[in-house]
Amino acid sequence: MIINYFIYAVVGGVSIFFLRKFPITDKIVLKIFNGCNLCLGVWVYSALAFVFRMNILQEYFYMNILSELITGAVTSLLVHLVTIGWKSEFSTIVIGE
Repeated sequence: MIINYFIYAVVGGVSIFFLRKFPITDKIVLKIFNGCNLCLGVWVYSALAFVFRMNILQEYFYMNILSELITGAVTSLLVHLVTIGWKSEFSTIVIGE
């Protein structure tokens, strides 16, 4: 389960990266989600939850569409927080340019 969830998170992160990398898809993302990677991630991870059959609430709760949306939202938030932490730790800050 943990390995599958990790693969699911990595595939979603790479998908979001490529959706934001190319000009045509980036314009669509900017128009629909106002450039919000967290919002985009909810929909990407929810769609991937159907493909990967991921459900983080599998023992407690299952409703066909709602479970995948919850899984996508939670995963998007976790990946977003990891990404922000990585950027803040390893980014270069330029002062007075």
